[in-house]
Order: sequence, then structure tokens, then C-alpha cells
Amino acid sequence: MGRTELASQAQKQTIERNSFNALSPKETEVIALIAQGLSNNKIAANLSIATITVEHHINSIYNKLGTDHF
Repeated sequence: MGRTELASQAQKQTIERNSFNALSPKETEVIALIAQGLSNNKIAANLSIATITVEHHINSIYNKLGTDHF
């Protein structure tokens, strides 16, 4: 699954905010920036967090959506 498909699926997931696996507010920010086509480095700079933190958020998003990310 590519980043664009991930963003689309994540947007659907955010509608289900009351579910156990709902995305966190920070994950929602990250996925919105992915949908805009930003790289992990640019997302990190935009959110004032480390690139590794962005990567952790992305892994969490994949896990919550039950998708493969390899």
C-alpha cells in the first residue's frame, strides 16, 4: 500500500473516532501532511518533531489500519 492509499484509508478511519483503534491527533496531522505529498523530513520540520518520531507515527498508523507497510 502506497502513501496515497494510506492517506485515503486513514481519512476514512478518522471518521470512526470512537473506535478503539482511532488515530491520535498527532497521527491525524501526520497523515494529512502525507496526503499533501510531504516527505518524512518535511513533516518532521512542519510539526517540530524528529524524523524518527514521524516514522513511529507512520508505523502506528499502518498498524492501526491493519495494513502491510513493507
